[in-house]
Amino acid sequence: MKTSISFIPSLESAFTGNSEISKFYFTSGNLKKGCQDFDGAIADYSKAIETTSNNARIYYNRGVVKSQTKDYWGAITDFTHAIDGKHNNAKAYFRRGLVKVEVQNFKEAILDFITVAEIEPDKSMAYFNRISSKYTV
Repeated sequence: MKTSISFIPSLESAFTGNSEISKFYFTSGNLKKGCQDFDGAIADYSKAIETTSNNARIYYNRGVVKSQTKDYWGAITDFTHAIDGKHNNAKAYFRRGLVKVEVQNFKEAILDFITVAEIEPDKSMAYFNRISSKYTV
């Protein structure tokens, strides 16, 4: 169910400075994502990135939304930016691996799942997806 969040644009003017504006758009994107306003969420995450391009969480969240809207290549790019910003980002490697499976890039998906297993050895889903992808190759 898509719900409008009409009060958010009026709050934008209350924030000053790139850090506050970035946090505002990140929070707004999260709210819109929760209301399944995926286009609005992507737009707000993009605005947050414009003000602070080195935040791995923003790229990660935008990647999640892009993968939900089947923009798989955009999601891979965002997860890669999230990984570049935080190299031990197991969640970003895991999500990127799942999206690579969607685009049938199984060999690279396996590498992402291996990395997840190296970063967080207790993540059994990484092992499962690695094995599933390997049998598909």
